[in-house]
Amino acid sequence: MLQRDDAGQDAANADFQFHREIALATQNSHFVEVMNSLGPGVIPRARLAIAAAQDPNRLMYLRRVHLEHESIYNAIRDQDVDSARAAIRTHLSNSRERLRKSETQAA
Repeated sequence: MLQRDDAGQDAANADFQFHREIALATQNSHFVEVMNSLGPGVIPRARLAIAAAQDPNRLMYLRRVHLEHESIYNAIRDQDVDSARAAIRTHLSNSRERLRKSETQAA
């Protein structure tokens, strides 16, 4: 995702696949079904304008998301359940806050 972001290319499908793989790893079919039913459109970066690919605010946003994803990935790779849980909660909380801020700015 980071390479695509840096090149100004769309990484929404890769981002979705990352989240889908986490859902699969839980071995909870409900998580997989939810992700599959929501599809790539649930990924916030899918709504970012590709035309603004070099916008510094967009790039900062994507780097923060990447760092959160990296924390999740590293915890899963290390089989550290507590760290993975904390990283995912942080990511979801930050995502919710980013969405709230974007809705406030759009209004």
